[in-house]
Amino acid sequence: MNLRTVIVGNNHRPLEAQQRYRELTKDESLTLVRDPGNSWDSNAIEVHTEDGVHIGFIPKTMNAELAAALDDDRQFTATYDPDIDRLFVEEIADEAA
Repeated sequence: MNLRTVIVGNNHRPLEAQQRYRELTKDESLTLVRDPGNSWDSNAIEVHTEDGVHIGFIPKTMNAELAAALDDDRQFTATYDPDIDRLFVEEIADEAA
């Protein structure tokens, strides 16, 4: 499973997170964190920088399948390209399979 998307909700994050989002570099690694207790969306997936700043979310219109995969402990990499404002999510192949 691979996904190419935007990061949403940054404008609702604290100023530090908004600034950190603007400072993302090409191919910077990001971390996806499930937020099943989110009151707006039980499939919510937060996007965090490697230094732990929560900068936004995977869009609600694109998160259901990815949320299920994360809940099944499938592993993904996430990198950002500021030139085209896109997050690239790629599943890490299970070498044991």
